[in-house]
Amino acid sequence: TRVVYVSTSGSNSNDGLSSSQPRLTIQGVIDFLQIYGPVVGRQQIVIAAGTYGEVVRIPNGLAMNDNYLEFKGPSGAGVRGTPTAIIDGTGMSTSSNGFSIESFNNVYIEYVLFQDWYDTGLGATAQVISGVVVNEFATLYMYGCSGLGNGFANVYFLPLSNGIITGGIFSGARHGIDNTGGSLSFTASGADYTTIKLAEEYGLHTKHQASTVLDLTEFLDNGLNAGATAYGAAIFAYKKNASVDTRECTFKRNNIAYNARGGSISPHPDSPDTIGTGADVNLRLWKIKGFGEDDLINYQSLAGRELSLSFGGNSTTGAVAAVIFDTNAVIP
Repeated sequence: TRVVYVSTSGSNSNDGLSSSQPRLTIQGVIDFLQIYGPVVGRQQIVIAAGTYGEVVRIPNGLAMNDNYLEFKGPSGAGVRGTPTAIIDGTGMSTSSNGFSIESFNNVYIEYVLFQDWYDTGLGATAQVISGVVVNEFATLYMYGCSGLGNGFANVYFLPLSNGIITGGIFSGARHGIDNTGGSLSFTASGADYTTIKLAEEYGLHTKHQASTVLDLTEFLDNGLNAGATAYGAAIFAYKKNASVDTRECTFKRNNIAYNARGGSISPHPDSPDTIGTGADVNLRLWKIKGFGEDDLINYQSLAGRELSLSFGGNSTTGAVAAVIFDTNAVIP
C-alpha cells in the first residue's frame, strides 16, 4: 500500500492500512517500512490531529532517487495556521533532535507543527537541539509546517542538504532557520508566505557554502535577546561563500535587518524588500564586516576593501569619489 495511517488513539499492533486501524507512533511506521527496504514511488504517512511525544528518525537511504516519503497532517489550519498534528519534545531526552532526516532521503512534510525541542539545561543563546534536522544529500520539502519554541533551530539544514519551504510560522529558537552549507528556498505566492519571528540570535542563519533564496518571507522581532544586541539579526550571512537573495521580503522590529559577516545579502533590485517604519522600525538596517572574505583578512575592520575609482586616468577619493559612485551605483 502507498498509505499508512497514524493516530494517538491507534496501536502499533494495528496494520495502519486504514484510518480505523491506525498505528500509534510515527517512528513505528518508519521502522515498519524499513523492514521492506527502500521506498518505491511515493509512500504517504497520514498523521491524525494530536500530540506525538516521540523522537522521529528516518534512516539513511529509506527514500532515495525519485522516491520519497510524504508526511501529511490535517490541512484544516491552512498554510499559515497552527497545525493540529504536533511532534512535541516536552519531557523528551535533552540530547535528541525532534525529527531527523538522515542522508540520501527525499521527504515531504505538510501541516505538521514541531515544538519544544530544546535542552532545559542551556540558555537561549547556547542551545544545540533542533526541531527538524536535514543531513547531507537529503532533501526536505515543507508546506504549511511550523516551528515553535525549539532550541537551536526550528529547522536545521546541514552541508550538502536541500530544502524548499512554503508557508508556515517559525517562532523562537536560537536560529529561526539555520542553513549551514545547504541549498534552501522559501517560495511563496500571495498568502503562502513564511514568517520567521522572535529568534533569539538570528531569524535566518547561513554560513559556509550555503545558498538561500527568500521570496516574500516575513521577519519579525528577531535578534532581540539581551545577549545578542551587538549582532542579532533577521538575516546573518557568514563566510564568503554564504549567499542570501531576497525578493519582496518584509523586515519589522528586528535588531539588525541584514548582517553580512563575510557572506553576501542581495535584495532584488526590481522587487525590493519592505522595511518597517514608525513602530515597526528595525534598530539597524545593515551591519557589514568582511566583504566577501574570511574574517582574518579583514580582522577588526568594518570597512572591508577600500572603494576607489579610476576616472579619466586619475584616482579620486573622499567626497568626490562619493559623488561619482552615487551617479554610477547604489550601495546600501
